[in-house]
This record gives sequence, structure tokens and C-alpha cells, in this order.
Amino acid sequence: MESIQLNAHIRGIMGKSTTFLAGTMIFWLPILFLTTYTGFYESYELAMENEFLGIDYPDEFATMLIIPTMVPTIFTAHTILNRERKTIKLIEKFNLFHSHAEEGHGIDYEGSMLTDVEYNKLDYADQIEYCRDLRTVGKWTLANRYLKNFYERYHSSKTSLERAAALYAKTLISDGSVDQKEMYESSELAYNLVADHKESKLYPTIVTGHIIELPYLGYEKALQRLREIEMTVDDAYLSIRIETRKLYFLHRMDKIQEIDFDSLEDKIDFTKLNHKQLNQIEDSIARLKNEILHDRREFEELELFLHQRSYRKKWNGSSQDIIELNLGRMYRQSGDYELSMHYFNRALTHAQSHNLEPRLALIEVNMAKTHLLMGNYDEVIKLSEQSYNIHSKMDFARGMIESLTLLVKASEELGLECREESQKLEFLEQQHGITARAN
Repeated sequence: MESIQLNAHIRGIMGKSTTFLAGTMIFWLPILFLTTYTGFYESYELAMENEFLGIDYPDEFATMLIIPTMVPTIFTAHTILNRERKTIKLIEKFNLFHSHAEEGHGIDYEGSMLTDVEYNKLDYADQIEYCRDLRTVGKWTLANRYLKNFYERYHSSKTSLERAAALYAKTLISDGSVDQKEMYESSELAYNLVADHKESKLYPTIVTGHIIELPYLGYEKALQRLREIEMTVDDAYLSIRIETRKLYFLHRMDKIQEIDFDSLEDKIDFTKLNHKQLNQIEDSIARLKNEILHDRREFEELELFLHQRSYRKKWNGSSQDIIELNLGRMYRQSGDYELSMHYFNRALTHAQSHNLEPRLALIEVNMAKTHLLMGNYDEVIKLSEQSYNIHSKMDFARGMIESLTLLVKASEELGLECREESQKLEFLEQQHGITARAN
């Protein structure tokens, strides 16, 4: 379905370009020729009457002027045709990269990446799509640069959809320069701007972006807000994303322990979803299943599940760092601390090399949890302080709570004073209704 949509998009652009080309060839080029010919004719006639430069001008000059008149006309026609060719080439290259990112052609996507000049020729909606594709294939630094420039360009636009796209772009910046509060507030503003534009192709993207940022409110308020949004949605893709998100919130609030995944998957109408939407739904369901299996301590099934997803990510050319993080969590729970640290260190290397501060803090929290079980309390304090600094800079409550919980536990084990940290932790827990997870 996705390839059909992309081909239809190409045909639509080509149709518009062909109409423009035909109009130019039929109307403007003849006018250009006649105007140029008239100018040459009158100039030649005037020069002949005044014996300009003392040259003996032939009387039969009308036919002779056709050749010089054709020169600017030919150059203009060439420019128009060349522009047409470059436009079609850009569209095809953009869609090729999009297809590679969607379908996981991890080996050959490099050749279809756009240059800066080509990227800037895309319309604003396609620029957002391209940045999301860059993130999918692990080009985080390049994506962040484009997203920051996009926000600066469009955040003051007079067009509501362009402003919404700019605010959404801000929520995708992953280098730690945008804190959690800014991400939530930007997603909310973007949602409000796009709410009355359900026909826009960015509508499901921006709504999904908003529901992803809802945990900033705390799970109780997030769930309430999610149900309000659900009342306004009649889109098949968004309905499933909202349902999955609700289940995730309820699980994290310990209000449900069992989820019927078969029933959830039966609600998916595959005929109404494109390839990317199906991938995103699969990822959200997989994340939910991962949390359920972790909490049930069903390690044998979880290990198989995570390695299957790791294999799939590998052959899709996608980053495996989240899979490695979850493998580290699983091996910690099962008591294999050495293997747990192995996977955490692999994920840490990826986060550091791509300057992903939010991910780095998450990994440090998990490494600290493993060190706590191993009795390495000095390492716990070091890692939890590092993660707390990043999370506090991002204004990410859950991350601060996780970090402070570890810091307090390790300090108590070492007999160190931690009254200030304990008070901060208690305040955050009461304010947000969140406590640290044991696993």
C-alpha cells in the first residue's frame, strides 16, 4: 500500500509538472520568440537607417534574424526541461530513501540520501518525513540539524499547519537541547493547531507525537487526556495507537496485569494502514509486550522475543540499542549481571557516539540498578548522579525519580548523608504520582 501511495504521489507531481511544461511550451515560448524577434528586427532596422558603425547592412534581413532569435528561446526551453528532469529525479530519490527506511534496506539507503540542496527543495511536510526517516536509519546527528533548522524556519509562520509542523519537529530533537517540558508543551500546541485539519497528511503524525509526550503530566492525568483525545478520533491508525497507549499507562499504574494481545491485534484493519503505520503499531505493541514479560519474569519467552526483534532490526538496518537495553534489563532480572552489563555497554556506546543524552541517562540508570544488585555502591552513586543531572536538565520527572531512588539506596548502604536527596525524591513522587521501578 505504501508503494502505491508513493507512486501516486509521483504521478500527481509529474502530472502537475507536465501541465506546467505544456503550458510553457505552447504559450510562453512562442511569445518569447516573437518578442525577441521583434526586438532584433527593430534594432536591425534602426541600425541600417543610421548606418551604425558604417557597416553595409543587407536589405533581406528578416529571415536572417530567425537564427539569433532562436538562441534565447532554445536556452529557455532547455532550462524548463532541465528543471522538470531535476524535479522528477528529486521526487524519485526522496521516495527511494523513504522506501529504504520503511522496508529496511539497510545496505543501500546511503546512496539515496538527499544533499542539503535537495532537502531544502522538498515541501515542509516531506522535510518532516525525511527527518523521521533519518532517525529510523540511525542518522541522528543529521536529523537533529535539519529539525533545528526546520523549527527556526517555520515556528513563526503565518500558516497554522507549518507552525504545527515546526512545533512537532522540536519534539523530535534528541540531543538533550529540548527539555521534557518543552517537548510536551510543543506537542500540545502542535496538536491544537492541527486538530481542525484532519485532512492533512501530518495530522496522524502530530497527534501521535502528542500522545507520546503525555506521560509528562503523570500517568493519571495522561490517561485522562488520552481518553479526551480518543473521543475526537475516527482514524484507524490513531485508534490503535491510542488503545495501545492506554494499556501501557494502565499497566504502568499497576491497574492491569493481563493483556489480550490477540484481541488487540484483531482490531487492526490492515487494509487501511500503510507500511510505516503498521511498523509503528508493531513497535508500540512490542514495547507493551516487553514490559509485560519483564514484570512476569518470563525470561525464556522474553529472551526469544527480544532476540527475534534484534534480528529483525539488524536486517532492517535499524538501531538495536533499545533491544540491547531490554536484554540488559532481562539478564539483570535473571541474575546474569555480567551479560547484563555487556548489553548495557553496547547500548551506551551507541548513545555516546550519536550524542543521545536522553538515551544515555536511561542507560546509566539501568547500569546503576545492576551495580546496586552487585553491591558496587560507589558506581551506583556515580551513575545515578550523572543520570540525574541529565534528567533534571530535561525536566524529566520519572528519570529524576529513578536516579534519586538509586542514589538514596546506595548512600544508605554506605552510611552517607542523603537527607536532601530523600526530600527531593519524596516531593517528586508526591507531585507526579510516580515511583521508581524495581526492575
